[in-house]
Amino acid sequence: MTKLNDLAVSARLANRARPGITFRVGGCDLPGYPGTILVADGIVKQGCFDAKEPKNPDVGCRNYGNSDYEVSNAHQWLNADGKKWFKPQHEYDASPTKANIFDGDNPYANDPGFLTDFSPAFKAALAKATIKTRKIEDGSTHEMLASVWLMSGAEVGFDAKRTDDNDEGEMFPLFADFLMRIAAPTAEAVETASYQPRSFNPRESWWYWLRSPYATNSYYVRYVSASGAELRVGAYDGVSGLRPALLLKSDIAVSDEPDANGVYWID
Repeated sequence: MTKLNDLAVSARLANRARPGITFRVGGCDLPGYPGTILVADGIVKQGCFDAKEPKNPDVGCRNYGNSDYEVSNAHQWLNADGKKWFKPQHEYDASPTKANIFDGDNPYANDPGFLTDFSPAFKAALAKATIKTRKIEDGSTHEMLASVWLMSGAEVGFDAKRTDDNDEGEMFPLFADFLMRIAAPTAEAVETASYQPRSFNPRESWWYWLRSPYATNSYYVRYVSASGAELRVGAYDGVSGLRPALLLKSDIAVSDEPDANGVYWID
């Protein structure tokens, strides 16, 4: 029987219940990640990092969303199973409705959470990673537990030579290959997106969110561009992609051989 931790870094695999989302092995048993890290091979959805918060006294958060990943809409949705997933994470929190997103693009307040359609066995195999997030108020680092998360600048390899941002983890081995930073949307992401320029298709790369805030700004969040470079944009931007990572127990079974497309399968 082949186990998940028998697979090499960058091996491709998918859950039979969600064949449209392929993952790559990102690393195994890194500090804070007691299991095997899987990184979505493609962008699973267009959506804001966090909706603007009309009642927030901070003018940036009020007009452009909140750059604090720990309380973000994106993090809550990625770890949700089922509908009615939104629960306010602080006094001024607001859901990702059309009114709270730039140009009303891709509201997802009423969409089922990311985990909804994965198999019961896959969900039972999820483990908890201790991820680090940076608070812009004082530059401190907080630790939080998560089964699914947006990657940090450090985890994708941007911050290897920085001293200010190295507190958000270490580079996953997958990203030793620069090309692994570049991602295209899945067919499902294209089908469900409200913003559909010709360039948003499964054959062309697109930009996606990191969880890292920009500098000391309350609303700017860093992202990976279509070319693999680092840029920033306001958290309420609704056309940026979500490319999550997740943690699975390393001893779960996978198919003994990959299929014709090089994909291993998890039941």
